[in-house]
Order: sequence, then C-alpha cells, then structure tokens
Amino acid sequence: MVKHISVDSTVLLDPQTAPAEIDRCLTSMMQQSRPVYIGVPVDMSHLQCNASALKIAIPRALSPNDPQLEQEVVSKLRKMMKQSKNPIIIVDGFAVRNNLQDQCQELSKLTGFPTFNTYMGKGGIDETIPNFGGLYTGAGTYEGVKKAVESADAVFWIGNVQVRVMTYALGYLLTITDRFQHRRVHRSGG
Repeated sequence: MVKHISVDSTVLLDPQTAPAEIDRCLTSMMQQSRPVYIGVPVDMSHLQCNASALKIAIPRALSPNDPQLEQEVVSKLRKMMKQSKNPIIIVDGFAVRNNLQDQCQELSKLTGFPTFNTYMGKGGIDETIPNFGGLYTGAGTYEGVKKAVESADAVFWIGNVQVRVMTYALGYLLTITDRFQHRRVHRSGG
C-alpha cells in the first residue's frame, strides 16, 4: 500500500548508505509535501553509521515553478477573476498549517472578494475585515453563509482540506463553474 501514497521509500540494509538514503527520502518529503516510507529492519536498528552527514542540512527550498505552467495558471486566475460575477475566497486548514495567513489576508484585501473560512481555516483570515463572510462548513453552515458560498461562480479555495469531519457529513454542495485550489506551498523558517 505504501507505494501508492508515498513519494519515495527505502529499506535501510547497509549502515554505510543509510544516512544518504534517509536524507534522500526526507528531501523528497520536503520537496513534494507527501509521505515517505523508511523501513528499518530489526537487525539494522542497533548498528552505527557515519554521523558526518548530519552536518549537512536537508534542502528545504522548493524547486522553482515551471515558468510556462506558472504563466498559464496566472492567466487562468486573472481570467476567472475578470469573468466571474460572484467570486469568493475560502481559506482552509492547509493555509494555516503552511503559514499562509499573511498571503490570504493580502489576497482578500486586494481583491475585496467575500472571504470565508472553514473550521480548520480558523485563524487563516482576520474575521474583522469588512469582506469576511463567515464560517463555511458544508451542509451544517448558517443559511446566509451557505447561500453566499454556494451561489459563487468562482471559488479561490486556499489550503483545501475536504474531509468528512470538516464538511458536516460531506456536505460540500459547491456546483460552481471554476474552482482554483492552491496546493503547492512555500515554507520558510522552522
């Protein structure tokens, strides 16, 4: 099963190569924001390995975006913003988890779009701003908020976390034409 969800994996069979294998997997994990599998056989767990690799930091910076793909995405977003009559922003849990609060706040302020959050997105947007619309939880949402979100023709959903516990029994009822979901994250610091 692990191969279907992991971006990288290794089984540590040699104490000489173990540090490099661990670093390779952890680098893949950091770069792709996906799980990895590192298997440690019982007969390997007590063996020592060279610790000199610990002096080299694991790269944390994301590789640059493909410029052509980035331009395509930016063009599509601009087109959506211009053509939509009722756009909104939803700030969800991964925006908070990946420390994108300032960027979400700036996007909301610059566009003036009605901005909502989810349970996991609480804290992702200043709820005192004039264009804050409320907490969207799917089927269990306050009726005015539910109507505002579900009548949108373009949703900019930042940090999307669609899981049952967050959606009141999978009650996301969005049937919009376009939805842009931010998935790639940039993390700085610890």
